[in-house]
Order: sequence, then C-alpha cells, then structure tokens
Amino acid sequence: MSLQPACTLDDEQIHLRLWETIDGLFEKRIILDFTDHLSDRELYVLIRRDILPSAVKRVDLPDNYFHWDCSATDAEDATVWLTYYATEQEREQWSLEEGRDPPARQVPTYPRALPTAPV
Repeated sequence: MSLQPACTLDDEQIHLRLWETIDGLFEKRIILDFTDHLSDRELYVLIRRDILPSAVKRVDLPDNYFHWDCSATDAEDATVWLTYYATEQEREQWSLEEGRDPPARQVPTYPRALPTAPV
C-alpha cells in the first residue's frame, strides 16, 4: 500500500483515498485509535509518514488486531490524549503524577466512525 504526497491531492481526493486506506488497514487488522482531533489531511499525512513505513510486529492470529495510537505524537507528550481522549479519572491521575494541571479538555473537531475490532 502506498500513498501519494498529500500536497498533490485536493480535499475530496484526500478524503476518498483516506477511507480507502483506513479500510485497507482494517483488512490487515490494523485499527487506528484516537483520530478525531486530526483533519482528513492530517490523518492522511500521519498514515503516509508514520504508519505505512512502520515495521509492525504482530502475532498472526485471526482475532488479533494491532491498534495504532494516533494521539501519540511523542512518547513523552500526552497533551493530545489528555486534551481530547482521557477520562476525568485518567486526567486526575496524570495530574497527581505530574504535579500540574492537565490541559483544558476539548471536544475533538473531526469525529469519525472508524472500523473497530470485533468484540
């Protein structure tokens, strides 16, 4: 699977190619988590730059899915996760551990109904 550079596509092309790619990743049992803060273009770029070239090690069993955390821009920075996805309990725990207040909570701008692993 390969993607054109985002700068060569208009917004409609990005949207269509993004959903084709999301479906293709799901067929390979790769699930994207925490994407609702990213625009279609930003998510497309993240997939092209970080996910597709990544060597993912998985146990090849029919019920196994690999979850890619799209909120993790940096292993040490939990800002995106705390802002958009962390529960109140998780935010309080983080605050106790870090000794500072978490960033203000925001509602993600781009809600998506992405494929999920069967339960």
